[in-house]
Amino acid sequence: MLAKLSLVCCLSLVTVLAQADVLKGEVTNQLTQAKIIGATVNILDMQLQTIATAQTDSQGVYQITVKKAGVYNVDVHAQGYQSFRQMEVTITPKKGRVFNAALWPNDDTHDNHTETMP
Repeated sequence: MLAKLSLVCCLSLVTVLAQADVLKGEVTNQLTQAKIIGATVNILDMQLQTIATAQTDSQGVYQITVKKAGVYNVDVHAQGYQSFRQMEVTITPKKGRVFNAALWPNDDTHDNHTETMP
């Protein structure tokens, strides 16, 4: 009987996790399509307050579970890359949303560049 109860609990947990309201995807380099490890992905509410955050893993993949499906803003940033913000990303109840981001590398050749007038 205990084994059956454990099996039911495990199956229920798998069902709940499979139906979670999640935002998941990968972050890549816009120029080379290489996966970006350690990029930070923030979910923001409509007042632009961070409500959830995650970092990409060794494959450039992230997953964030939100308390409630809905419409959010998403910020993505990584060291050496330009930040990216997407407004009004919809996370569907029990289906979630795949959201991939491609970041442009910072262009260090223009740092401290001053243009002079003739």
